[in-house]
Amino acid sequence: MESRTLDLPETFRQLGISRGHGYKRVRQRALPGVIRLGSRLRMSRAVLERILAGEETTETGLGEGQSQ
Repeated sequence: MESRTLDLPETFRQLGISRGHGYKRVRQRALPGVIRLGSRLRMSRAVLERILAGEETTETGLGEGQSQ
């Protein structure tokens, strides 16, 4: 069974952004779908899939006009 969340480095890789830029967006709360599980930050797989499909955008514009 596939996990419902991804770690942030994998999330950033799929979005095509650097770790530094990704963590900056997380701190600014500009990346939807990031959740805290205990002391770890994870990304909702469902939200990431919507961003990649262009169905949901971030404050950074990620997801706009993208297609799978």
